[in-house]
Amino acid sequence: MQKTRYCLQCEQPKLELDVYAGRHLGLVVIEAEWTSQSDNRQIVETEALAYSLPGWLGGTTEVTYYSEYKNKTLARTSKPPKRPDYA
Repeated sequence: MQKTRYCLQCEQPKLELDVYAGRHLGLVVIEAEWTSQSDNRQIVETEALAYSLPGWLGGTTEVTYYSEYKNKTLARTSKPPKRPDYA
């Protein structure tokens, strides 16, 4: 799996843009990641669920719960997954 990662926003939440190459050419994924001082995972998950991507990232599709977009799945597949809204 080949990808280049760019940090779009380095404060909380951290936004990372992954641009894939090779067999996944054309796939672009934005990850919003939280780090918390809290040991309470439920607080972090609540913050994450309430979060919306900035408006300047228009045209995005939420893929958090699609297993075919997980890195471990992408590493085993030969082509990028279809966008969920195109299925």
